[in-house]
Amino acid sequence: MMLNNTWLKTYITLVETKSFTKTADLLAMTQPGVSQHLQKLESYCGQALIKRYGKAFEITEQGKLVYDYALSTFKGQIDLLEQLSFDDKHSGVCRIACSGANALSLYEKLIALQVKLPKLVCELEIAPNERILEHIQQGSIDLGIVNHYSADKGFSATRLSHEKISVVMAKTWQGTITSFDDLCQRGFINHPDGKHYLSMVFNQLDKHPSSIELMPVSGYINQLNQILLPVLKGLGFTVLPQVAIAHSPFKDVLCEFELPKPISQPRYLVKKYQRDLPARFDSVIDLISEHFDGSSNVL
Repeated sequence: MMLNNTWLKTYITLVETKSFTKTADLLAMTQPGVSQHLQKLESYCGQALIKRYGKAFEITEQGKLVYDYALSTFKGQIDLLEQLSFDDKHSGVCRIACSGANALSLYEKLIALQVKLPKLVCELEIAPNERILEHIQQGSIDLGIVNHYSADKGFSATRLSHEKISVVMAKTWQGTITSFDDLCQRGFINHPDGKHYLSMVFNQLDKHPSSIELMPVSGYINQLNQILLPVLKGLGFTVLPQVAIAHSPFKDVLCEFELPKPISQPRYLVKKYQRDLPARFDSVIDLISEHFDGSSNVL
């Protein structure tokens, strides 16, 4: 048999009023009803909860423990109901993940939103595409910005603007590079997404993907803010989202190799399928959609 909350409520009132009569009046009960609840609670606990003397009583040590437990139980229930109904659109934690390139321009906007709404906490994690999707599935991330996803794996998405991809080299190379093949012979500065971006270039130029493995690689680094350092030193070229170049402190000594047509990849704002996000995410989603010129087209 579970501990009856009605008995606990009667007991709390009895302890606080120190009167069977007042307890009965407050709870719209009879005095025998109050006594019956006390007897049942004492029987359940196996301990005397009050010590009577005349018409008065004192609470026992065991009674104090039960009283404290009863208070915490009801407070916990009240807190739970408040949390269930609490959906302040300007307060709470929003967990977001995106690539390092997207974070370069987005993080400043999120900080500005937090300045405007101090009780809103934006946690931004930098992660590759597949890890973002994995974290969304696990529930450790609420929203992710990705370049590809599978709708049949439990995601829903809103289409954002495309992300421009650029082939970048040192400005000192201008006038010395006659073709993309010539550029490739100078060496490639690879990074975690390097071959993915390079395959997009090869696809546009109708080059066989196997050629990527034959191309000389002159460096590798997994820190976005350092990828362009060997490029400016003339050690090789690389391929990155254009935003990474625009935010680089080295942008004035770099230039883009001009391709026949611009290259871009899709960008999506993704959440777990059929998950209803709290109201606080409205301002974050609006900010991301506006920043990346997103449409209202939910996929």
